[in-house]
Amino acid sequence: MADKLVMPAELKLIIAILTEQPVLNIAPDLNWSYFVKLVIRHRVIEQVSVRLKTEENIPDSVKQRLEVICQQQRLRLLMLAGETIRLSRELSTAGIGYAVVKGIPLAIEAYGGIAKRQCKDIDLWVDFASWDQAVKILQSCGYRQTCPEYSLTGFKRDYYLNRNHDFEFFHPQKKVQVELMFRVSYLGVDFPKLSEVPLKQCNINNKLVMSLEDNYHLLLLIVHGAVHAWHRLRWLLDIYLLIQQQKIDLVKLLTLAEQLECRAMVTQ
Repeated sequence: MADKLVMPAELKLIIAILTEQPVLNIAPDLNWSYFVKLVIRHRVIEQVSVRLKTEENIPDSVKQRLEVICQQQRLRLLMLAGETIRLSRELSTAGIGYAVVKGIPLAIEAYGGIAKRQCKDIDLWVDFASWDQAVKILQSCGYRQTCPEYSLTGFKRDYYLNRNHDFEFFHPQKKVQVELMFRVSYLGVDFPKLSEVPLKQCNINNKLVMSLEDNYHLLLLIVHGAVHAWHRLRWLLDIYLLIQQQKIDLVKLLTLAEQLECRAMVTQ
């Protein structure tokens, strides 16, 4: 028989917080330095910091460290929200269909607020037919292509486009990164064209931004997490919250998974 997985006390505490256990069993010899590293690693700083504020027997230095990181992250997320709105407006004005996936829309839909889910960039999805025009809009907004760093022409362009699904852009003044996707494809799981995927509006600071319909959004989250071996707890928390809030039609989700040939990932 295989040995049972032994979970570190620090990770157990994080999971107890994320699943909102009423009582937290805190080991007396818990390694708080390692605990903070895990919280940062799994990108669940907001949830852990808010819960520990009301808990006793937590070192003040830990509470203060997490709160400082939270404050920095909240300012960062406000910038990302502003840029998400700005880029969405520019794309809409140009008549380009788009969807903002994960990021700020997911923070609002799953967590209930812009600053409640840590994210590092803006994921924009446009159909390939609108690709060149979308790039020009990003450039006009001050973004520079950072990955690949070199220009693509001829064979290089064809080679890259056949083996990748996005380009990265960066705004040097605002320090905001954008991943501009021309398709959603993860190791053989290929989503339909954006024009064939149902969308929904997300209200960000009273501005409407296009994102994916909930079932498609959740399926993308599952495929993305599975491909990356679930090495962040936040990805599981995203899925848990969307399902818990009954925003997902599980029958429809499984039907979509069958169509995209990724049912195993969903049932996992």
